Amino acid sequence: MQDINPIDNFVYSYSDEIFDGQGGAKFSNGQILFARITPCLENRKIAQVKLGEGGTGFGSTEFFVFDEKEEVSDINYLLYLLKTDYVINHAIGSMVGASGRQRADWQYFKNIKIPLPPLHLQRQIAAVLGRYDSLLENYQVQIATLQALAHEVYREWFVRGRGLGVIVGVEKELPVGWRKGKLREVLDFYIGGGWGQDEPDDAHTVGGHVVRGTDIPNLKKGQVNLDVYRYHKASNMASRELRAGDIVFEVSGGSTDQGLGRNVLITDEALAKFGDKVMPASFCKLIRADQVKISPYYLQQLLDHLLETQEMAQFEVQSTGISNFQFEDFIDYQPVIIPAMEAMNRFDKLVGPMYKKIGILSTQMATLRATRDALLPRLLSGQLAVEALETAEI
Repeated sequence: MQDINPIDNFVYSYSDEIFDGQGGAKFSNGQILFARITPCLENRKIAQVKLGEGGTGFGSTEFFVFDEKEEVSDINYLLYLLKTDYVINHAIGSMVGASGRQRADWQYFKNIKIPLPPLHLQRQIAAVLGRYDSLLENYQVQIATLQALAHEVYREWFVRGRGLGVIVGVEKELPVGWRKGKLREVLDFYIGGGWGQDEPDDAHTVGGHVVRGTDIPNLKKGQVNLDVYRYHKASNMASRELRAGDIVFEVSGGSTDQGLGRNVLITDEALAKFGDKVMPASFCKLIRADQVKISPYYLQQLLDHLLETQEMAQFEVQSTGISNFQFEDFIDYQPVIIPAMEAMNRFDKLVGPMYKKIGILSTQMATLRATRDALLPRLLSGQLAVEALETAEI
């Protein structure tokens, strides 16, 4: 379920595992996964599988799996249809079961009446909307390339030591101006996040968005989640309001295949998209670098490297079924290299524009999604003739 991103129409993330025959939805390339359980359904976890030619897979038992019916329906048209408010709201209305574990009822769901134009028109509608998704995929690739490039520059310069013409490593002699240290000495400030409450009252007067651990992967791509807006005490917001250059670091939660330590650098572009105050959630921490001693870009890439190499995994502990990160021990005992500021400034000049470009691309993607989603109900209802758009430029 965690591999489905509600804002994407396709599944881009998956792992290779052996199916043991013990349950789980089975599917083939091109079929559609539809989350049937709360809150995943309300969060619109619906996506088409892209596994390559002949690809097969399996996943959560909480998926409905949809396919086209020969000479009746087109799978790409069905994808857009299933993501409409009309279908989703009917599915939510069909939910049965205990509170917090409710699921859409298949017997009700399969009898929902849907608009089904002739097959050729379904394909035309899907083709028009698919042009937007093709462009969105192209932007996704550009963003992923920029992220990978920024991290490769970090590894080349500060792990392998080739880009700067120096040899680096915790156990090796360092260049002049570089030193071995601990994270605590380069942090200006850090604090746990907050959660506030749904509605304002006399104590909770300041509204603001909240960044959760689950929001971090999208936020790294410049995509902000505006759905989590809560009310906080003024003092809590004052000490936790995110600024450009801050890092949100996940310290609680996790899963068997997702360790703690996911993090994201907050940029001016991201703050502009939030358009209001924003703080980390209570399962996260705000980390603020001492920019006289360390670059925020370098610090964020360092944290990603420690997560990627599982060096920070030693600071995770299990408690009552949930993982918690020993943050104080981490910043006291994790050895790190602190390069000379001149080296970090050179790094900033190279990777800073990459972060900015990611923000620009994500803004363009948001505009494309909004346009596509505005067209969707008009095309499906016949209010807008598909012929009027087939030759239009995006």
